[in-house]
Amino acid sequence: MISSHIKPLTGVRFFAALAVVVFHQGERLAQPLVDVPFVRDAISWGHSAVPFFFILSGFILSHVYFQKYKFADHGHFMWLRFARLWPVHLAMTAAMVLLAVVWIAAKGQNPHTDQPFSLLVPDLLMVRSWYDEVLIWNIPAWSIQIEWFAYLFLFPLCAWIIRPMRNPWMLGLVGATLLAINPLLMPLMPGQIGTILCLFPAGCALYRLRVVLPNLTFANAIVWVSLVGSAVTLALNLPYLGYLAFAGIIFGLSYEQGPIARLLSTHALVYGGNISFSLYMSHHVVNTWTWTLWDKIGTTGLGPVVVTFASALLAAALVYHCIEVPANEWLRRRWPAKTERAEVAPVSA
Repeated sequence: MISSHIKPLTGVRFFAALAVVVFHQGERLAQPLVDVPFVRDAISWGHSAVPFFFILSGFILSHVYFQKYKFADHGHFMWLRFARLWPVHLAMTAAMVLLAVVWIAAKGQNPHTDQPFSLLVPDLLMVRSWYDEVLIWNIPAWSIQIEWFAYLFLFPLCAWIIRPMRNPWMLGLVGATLLAINPLLMPLMPGQIGTILCLFPAGCALYRLRVVLPNLTFANAIVWVSLVGSAVTLALNLPYLGYLAFAGIIFGLSYEQGPIARLLSTHALVYGGNISFSLYMSHHVVNTWTWTLWDKIGTTGLGPVVVTFASALLAAALVYHCIEVPANEWLRRRWPAKTERAEVAPVSA
């Protein structure tokens, strides 16, 4: 039987979010280590955490909702997802707008001229990245707009097609095929939709495979092999094999076996996983505000990088406790239809 809360998959989210944070420190972080090429390469791998999140999202949403999901309750499902995503998205977008307003008031011009105020409405509606590839305002928010697309259209499709499947070979084939064709479909889709179109359903198929294979004695070996495979494929820039390795990590950790799963299940890392969404959504805001300050006062070197990184972690904890959790709970209790047909999901889902 699968645990209601798969702790290793919460803990691993913390490291995935950290990878994105390090990636967005980019050249600033690499400057003190400019003579260490491997470090620069490792920093650049952080962008691969987003595909990992997309596969994991399909897996976790299936785990939380597959058993009780009904098409008639899709509105309630979407309301719960809205409550999960939108409060932090709104707060972080507001922080970026505030910076622009302060700068305009002080300098008479917007420092980010590539971020027009006219695009705030589709950004806040979480639809702009469906048709536009440009990253503006709170840059990481593009991925939650794509997640919103997946919740609205892909999840019910997966509930219809993947949820009834029981043959492990067929599920494995479906998941592997989706992972294989993802790089091919990405450039054919509008906006950023191609980035999740196959990965989210692959995560759903992966979860269904986990259900039909409840007892697997070599899950720990799958985790180790997949970790090595992910490092190799990232270094060699092999997207399909990288996606397969990510799927292996998620699948293996879901059995909660072995030392890596136990490490990721520790209280500290589970807490890190709980705040990972706030970390992901707030770190660009922290970077923008702090590096504006460092550039203003002319401070360079490793010190500002460390302070900015620590500030991102602190901000994530504050956003989680002060915005994400209370706003999520407040909105979930206010589903307009007042239906009791669908159970409320945990905040971490």
